[in-house]
Amino acid sequence: MVINKKIKLFALVVFLLIITSILSAQQLKRHEVVVAYIYNFAKNIQWENEQEITEFQFRFIGEDQRIISVLNKLASSETLRNKTIKVTSSESIADIENIHLLFVGATRHNMLRSIFNTIEGENILLISDGYEDKRFIMINFIETPEHELHFEINRANIINQNLRIMPEMVFLGGTEVDVAKLYKESQDEVRSREQIIADLEQNLADLNRQIEESSAEIISQQTVIEGQDNEILRQRIQMDSEKKRQEDALSAQAKILSEQLEEIEGRTAILEQQQGIIDRQDNEIQAQVMILEERGATIAAQKRYLYLLAVIIALTLIMIVTIFLAYKNRREHVAELDEHVKEIEQLNQGMTNLLEDLQAANRRLEEADRLKSVFLASMSHELRTPLNSIIGFTGIILMGMVGEVTKEQSRQLTIVKKNANHLLELINDLLDISKIEAGRVELSLEEFKLNDVISEVIETVSPAVNEKGLELLTNVPEGIMLYSDERRIKQVIMNLVSNAVKFTEQGSVKITARVLEEEKLELSVIDTGIGMEKEGLSKLFAPFQQIEESLTKQYEGTGLGLYLSRKLADLLNGEIRVKSEYGRGSEFTFVLALK
Repeated sequence: MVINKKIKLFALVVFLLIITSILSAQQLKRHEVVVAYIYNFAKNIQWENEQEITEFQFRFIGEDQRIISVLNKLASSETLRNKTIKVTSSESIADIENIHLLFVGATRHNMLRSIFNTIEGENILLISDGYEDKRFIMINFIETPEHELHFEINRANIINQNLRIMPEMVFLGGTEVDVAKLYKESQDEVRSREQIIADLEQNLADLNRQIEESSAEIISQQTVIEGQDNEILRQRIQMDSEKKRQEDALSAQAKILSEQLEEIEGRTAILEQQQGIIDRQDNEIQAQVMILEERGATIAAQKRYLYLLAVIIALTLIMIVTIFLAYKNRREHVAELDEHVKEIEQLNQGMTNLLEDLQAANRRLEEADRLKSVFLASMSHELRTPLNSIIGFTGIILMGMVGEVTKEQSRQLTIVKKNANHLLELINDLLDISKIEAGRVELSLEEFKLNDVISEVIETVSPAVNEKGLELLTNVPEGIMLYSDERRIKQVIMNLVSNAVKFTEQGSVKITARVLEEEKLELSVIDTGIGMEKEGLSKLFAPFQQIEESLTKQYEGTGLGLYLSRKLADLLNGEIRVKSEYGRGSEFTFVLALK
């Protein structure tokens, strides 16, 4: 027996050394180390009536499929005290008969207390992963701040399961849970709960006392209500008696009224007879009045006929005079109208000729505009090809790929490359303008992030910003999505930011964006540059224009950037607004729909 124990101890030490070497050499994954520990825990635990066990049952409750896979591999390749191992997994604690080892994963901490209460005293070993309440663990994995995997043992709980811990368990490492501390914490919790129960009992007693007081008050109020009911009944009897007395009085009055009505009816009959006599006399008077009115009407009509005849005679004389004067004036007006008609006909003929000339001129202008666009498109292509070659070959020479270049040669070649780039930008702007004016621009609509476009613009202008020592600020919220032509929008923003950097010698250039309520984007470029006076804003978006002639020499540029930007904004159903103060800076705002 002593020899067997020494052999087991030696094998355990060898196992620990192998595990340590493997961990240091291969850095085993956590789930593999966990399964190795579980197997060694099982080897150092003795179950009750173990000689009757034909197969050890391991159950895993959790979601980690890697642990299940490694446990199945272990079961297929290893045995436990010459007995096979069967691994199962479940999401509940049902059907735990014949289970010997139960491992609860870290994602099932909410079930562990219930599991512990269910298997208590059932000769089952419970292994948990990272559970904090030490009262409900048997063997629990813990992870140190250095991410090393250790374990802790609650020996009292294991013994309570009728399990025996073999002496070799100490060689696996781990720590034992302080049972005395756990007992103290349990006692503190019991006392706390006793205090809560005492408080609840006191609250219950207070409630009972309040209920008794309320009941007494209710009884008192019921007594008052009964007295009020009796008073109401007495008053109702009195009211019934008074009502009967008043009804008798009303009957007597009704009889007296009936007698008075009979008397009134007799007097009414007499009045009706007298009224008949009066009506006959009124009819006679009315007949005489009508005769008098007819005679008066005849006299009045005769007077009106006389007045009307006099008025007709006067109007006839006036009309004769008016007709004579109108005939005389008409002859004069007809002569004048004839002269005006001749003048209008001459003007119409002149307007017709002028309209024909304008239509011919318009056709010539349209043809010239079309030819200009065709010329610009073809010449831009012919000019860009050699310019790209010049820029490319100049860059190769400056890089020293064809031989060493002197400082003066490098300076001259840099000027050539810079002017070539400037000329290429001018040609590209002219080509874009010609395409827009010819109506040959096709938009490529797609969804993209505004922040991606802003990042590309910042990356492009950063060298010029750093060279001038300016501060480039952005305030663009994340997640703004646009459905439009990304290249054209980038072109507009690049022109606005480049202009701001060009005309700012010190201070900052700021890019801001916000979404308006009507599903529109408002992007602003704010600089602390030279600014503009109000008089210069009228020609700001004109082609080949700068606000002052002196600026053309000081600041390089074609004068097409803002003109092209305004054209592109119109093409995208947007607009560009500008606010500027001379000597303080400018703010350009680009507004367009999100979709």
